[in-house]
Amino acid sequence: MEFFGLIAFVLVLGSLGLHGKLKKLSSRLLKLEKVNIKSEGIKMSEILKGLVGEHCSLMESSGTSNVGTVLAVDDEWIKINVVKKNIESVVVKRIENIVQVSIISK
Repeated sequence: MEFFGLIAFVLVLGSLGLHGKLKKLSSRLLKLEKVNIKSEGIKMSEILKGLVGEHCSLMESSGTSNVGTVLAVDDEWIKINVVKKNIESVVVKRIENIVQVSIISK
């Protein structure tokens, strides 16, 4: 009987140590993912800042595309002037949803 109690005690002690290590590893993984997402977003926004004033086609991850003139870009958003059926509108999109950009010559 005492043997089973000793084994249970050792298992509990062992699992407490693993829980702490698992928690540390998961928090480190979350930090790395955040850094990776931020660095990718910054790179894309820097590229798009060079396209201000250009007539472009933007393809989104959902499959929709917008054709228009890039008005402004910040770290998370892009502002586009779109003309469809003689109706001019300004569209604001999240940069993380853009998968392809093509410059259209006028």
